[in-house]
Amino acid sequence: MARNLSHTHLFRGIAENLHIKGNTAGTSNELSLSVLDERREKADGKSSSTPRPSRLNKVSVFAVESRKSRKEKKAEGSPTGADVAGYALDLSARGRAARARKRALDNPEAEIRRRKSARRARRIVGTVVAAAASIAVIAYAGVYFWNAYQQNVENLTVLGQAMQELEAADEVVLAADALVTDGLGDASDEDIDSLIARMDDARVRINAAAAFGETAYESMDASADREAALKAQESANARTELLDGATSIIQAEVQARTASAQIQQCWNALVEADGLLKEAAAMVTETTNENVKASEEKTQQANDLLNEASASLSAAQEAYPSADFSDFSAYIDKRLEAIGYALASNDAIYIQDKATADEQNALYNQADAEAVELAQKLPENPAQPVEDALAADTQQARDDYLTTREAAAQSDAYIRDYLGGGQ
Repeated sequence: MARNLSHTHLFRGIAENLHIKGNTAGTSNELSLSVLDERREKADGKSSSTPRPSRLNKVSVFAVESRKSRKEKKAEGSPTGADVAGYALDLSARGRAARARKRALDNPEAEIRRRKSARRARRIVGTVVAAAASIAVIAYAGVYFWNAYQQNVENLTVLGQAMQELEAADEVVLAADALVTDGLGDASDEDIDSLIARMDDARVRINAAAAFGETAYESMDASADREAALKAQESANARTELLDGATSIIQAEVQARTASAQIQQCWNALVEADGLLKEAAAMVTETTNENVKASEEKTQQANDLLNEASASLSAAQEAYPSADFSDFSAYIDKRLEAIGYALASNDAIYIQDKATADEQNALYNQADAEAVELAQKLPENPAQPVEDALAADTQQARDDYLTTREAAAQSDAYIRDYLGGGQ
């Protein structure tokens, strides 16, 4: 029959036969179980030879309950599912504890090795878990900073692309700038028309630069980075304004140049006509038929030149409407009026109508004197009215252009400094 010992008696027996050394946890001397086998053998021999008093009369572990007792407990209530589960868990824990005790009693040295191995395994697992966690943190940080670095490189690349687009557009922008600041010079109308046509392609590049700047701005966090992206957009916008301003100014310059050329032709015709009129007047001081005829021919030539001058004046006015050519117009009209009196006087001389000839000659002299007074108002530089009008018309545009030009230069300098001068 199996031995029935209470738990208290069992653990008291183990305590009596085990020598637990202090501060030996995890060593080969953790428990002095070397004497356990001998004590157990003696205990087993003593048990088999000398019967021990039973304690079943004190504690009945599996006692059968009476019907009355079962009825009373049934009346009190049946055990719940939680009670059954808790009881099952308790039995399971007791079973594991019993198996652990059995391993320790059967082979104490193996149990010591098992416990040391388990602790060592737990330490290794803990170290591995800690190392893995550290590696994970480092890896996450590395990925984060690598992504940040990659983003920064990408932002710099985008800004570099913006600058490249601006530099490509500057081939046209700078060519237009030279015409604005230095004048048209020897540039032909065909060259200027070609430059204006190329401005469309330049605007495409400028718009691309602005888009690159906006893309970089949206991806940046630091204030200095975002400022550089804004400067790229400002540079692009400034160039658009420069092209618009340059187009307006250059077109005005072209119109003014055309008007200046026409007024110069007008002036040349006036000078030549004035000389012919002086010669014609000198010829009729001696009123012979030959002199009158020669005078009439020169007067007619002067009349034709004045008409040409009037046509050139009209062309100049059409080319640059805001130019004031009123002095030229008044002078030409007065000269033509004087020529009319001179020709009428010559006709009267041919028919021996002295009174009419003298009357028309007097009118001529009066108109000629008035023409001389009007000539005093003509500018030394015949293109001066055009230049004055051009300056007045484009002054605001030029001021705005220079302001925008300076802003573009400052934005460009900021971006190049931000990029380290690499662009």
